[in-house]
Amino acid sequence: MLLKSWLWCIFFLPMLGIAQMSNSSPVLVQFSGMVFDTDGDGTLPYTTFTNLSYQNRVAIANYKGYFSFVVREGDTLEVSCIGYYTRKVIIPHNLSEQKYTLMLKLKPEIKLLKEVKVFPWSSVEEFNKEFLTMKVADDDWVLAKKNIENQQLDFMLQNLPRDGQEQMGYYFQNQHYSQLYKAAAPSNPLLNPFAWGAFLNKIVQGDKSRKKY
Repeated sequence: MLLKSWLWCIFFLPMLGIAQMSNSSPVLVQFSGMVFDTDGDGTLPYTTFTNLSYQNRVAIANYKGYFSFVVREGDTLEVSCIGYYTRKVIIPHNLSEQKYTLMLKLKPEIKLLKEVKVFPWSSVEEFNKEFLTMKVADDDWVLAKKNIENQQLDFMLQNLPRDGQEQMGYYFQNQHYSQLYKAAAPSNPLLNPFAWGAFLNKIVQGDKSRKKY
């Protein structure tokens, strides 16, 4: 009788151990969903999921905020994204199916930074030195008076190139002369007394302008 009892123990104990191991094995679950922003309808791309219950394994959502990876029932996941508060998710037990879908919403984390003023001077003494030697710009009235002075206008007339309106007037003037003398030879300016008078007048004005400068 005693031998028979030992035989039953030897036969059923390994089977009982195998049954306990099978009952204690974790149930795998396909965890899927989307990650959203609580302040808007937009999704959060590349959100990180850290499995705190299983070797801190990490999974990342795609660029549209969608995620899908395998976890175990009862696992605790830490959901984090830059600029948002961290959130924890626990996978429930005894699911009807081996999948769990969840729409996650993360709240933005707003941090107010202290105001920082940047100055181009390394010390107060350097600022005082730069302030005392600073040249104050002229106001609009002084600048307007300088722009309409005769010397300034003469300088601009001699150095500034012609604008589009002047070029157009010069072009139409040449077109007018070409049509005017189309049937006859143009007059020689060397034989025109008015042209000689204008030439001599320009020479005299040129001498005066050189004396001014």
